[in-house]
Amino acid sequence: MKRPMLVIIIWTILIGGLYIYMNSRESIVEPPDKQHEISSANYRLVITTTGTTEKDSFALTVGNDKASAMSARLNGAEVFRSEEGFQSGKQTIIDDIKGVRVGQNELLIEVNPSLMAYDRPMAVRIQLFRFLEEIADRTLWTEPGDKMISTVQFLVPEESSRKEHDH
Repeated sequence: MKRPMLVIIIWTILIGGLYIYMNSRESIVEPPDKQHEISSANYRLVITTTGTTEKDSFALTVGNDKASAMSARLNGAEVFRSEEGFQSGKQTIIDDIKGVRVGQNELLIEVNPSLMAYDRPMAVRIQLFRFLEEIADRTLWTEPGDKMISTVQFLVPEESSRKEHDH
């Protein structure tokens, strides 16, 4: 009689604790901070590849989502998508990027190599500028033939700190 009661008590504590934990996670509200403050500065994104790109002929398309040769998402919002391929070494410049936050940001890059460049690794250089000041500069590599899907995290300082250093 003691063992079944002990099993019931242990299961109640485990399941009850898990239930309380899962419900309390949803009710936690992040305190507002400067990380969610949208910067009003003018940003430019420059993407350079060492290999040719083209849209994926075998990609599954659902609804309005089309296959692309290259796309970029900043903090979850799409800032660039191109169905046209790019030549090796050509810089893709995207001006007036919206949605850059003061603080931590994340850029998701998707690049599809062309079938002709399938047997070679490819590098993709990502540069982000605020006015003429470089904020981030990363180079990402793929294995031969692999589609690149990678994130770049970068920190955007407050704009006032830039003004204080200008003389």
